[in-house]
Order: sequence, then structure tokens, then C-alpha cells
Amino acid sequence: MICRILCGYCNMTIDLRRKTLAELADPFDSFYISFYKGLGSIAGAMLMGDSKFCQEARVWLTRFGGNLYTKLPYTALGWAAYKKKTKTNEFEVYLKKMQRVTQRMTTEIPSFSDLVTFDPPIPETNMLHVYFKESAEACEAARDEVYDSLGYKIFSRIRESIPVSDPRNKDGGYQAYLEWTMGEANGSIDDDIFVEAWKQFIECLFRRQSSS
Repeated sequence: MICRILCGYCNMTIDLRRKTLAELADPFDSFYISFYKGLGSIAGAMLMGDSKFCQEARVWLTRFGGNLYTKLPYTALGWAAYKKKTKTNEFEVYLKKMQRVTQRMTTEIPSFSDLVTFDPPIPETNMLHVYFKESAEACEAARDEVYDSLGYKIFSRIRESIPVSDPRNKDGGYQAYLEWTMGEANGSIDDDIFVEAWKQFIECLFRRQSSS
């Protein structure tokens, strides 16, 4: 099992926050710190585990062509991003904003939950999954209408198919999903704009339903 420490830390209880990194990681076989998800650095991650695990991981890293000539750029930029994010407490700021915005969207936008579902319903990190009961094509068309109207693009990439292992695939009705992260690129946007943009998005989807 792999645990992503940084993104979940800001939502831990006070008792958990008092634990050392070694204590937090102890229940897991391995864990990693992503250099780009959350930290916003360039691609790459730091994978950690016991000596035997790391030796085997290095073999597979070579097999997959990941043994770079130098890892200095990844190390330096990852460390700089880590110091910046932890000093300014950005993980917690973006988590609170994500919780605030999604709560408003689900309660203030009429029939929002008929077409869109958040997983988890209450965000535990600054990233969550968004599931749609409309096709990716319909969602992209509605997104473009919102962009033409407000000048804000509520998402960039949406996935057409839901993994077979995902329970929502079996429940039926869900046709597309995406990962939504609150961070530097969108964290300064006012909450009201998020709510209005998604409100228009839902309205566009319902209009397309009624006209089809």
C-alpha cells in the first residue's frame, strides 16, 4: 500500500499531527511524496520503503527507463517547492477552500446532485474526483458554453470511461469523471465565481437534455 503523506496531512486530527513522519508511515509498506501533485514542482516523486523494497524498486525503475542521467533538477525543485508550501501552509488553505466551494455547489445549485457527484463528498485533501451522469462530450460542450459566457474554464481534461473497478461503473448512470485539484492556478478565484460557473454548467446540461 502506498500512502500520500503531504496532501492528507492538513486534514489529520491533532493527535495524528503530533506523530513523527516515521510514525505516520509505519502502517504502510511504502509511501511516496509527489513532486508535482500538491507541491507543484516538475514531474517525479520520492518513493520510500525498507531496504529490500527500494532495491527492487530501483530494478523496476531501470526496466521502465526511469534511470535518468541526473536527478538534481527534480531534487532541487522538489525541495524548494516543499519548503515554500509548508512555510505558507498552502495545503490547508486549499483544502479549506475546496471544502467550502464544494459544499456551496451541492447546496446552492438546484439539482446539482442529479448530474454531478463528488468523491469523497466532503473533501479530505485539496484534490477529489468528480463524476458526471452525462457523456464527456456533453460535459465539454457545456464547459465551453460557460467559458464563452464567463471567461472561466471549469475543467480541462475529462475522462470518457470510468474504470471497471470503480463502484460507480457498476451503479450505472455515470458516464465520465475527472480529477479536480485546488491549487495555485485556481486557488485565488473567488468562491462566488466557482458557484456561478458550475451553476451555468448544470443549466447547460439540463438544456441539452431537454433538447435531445
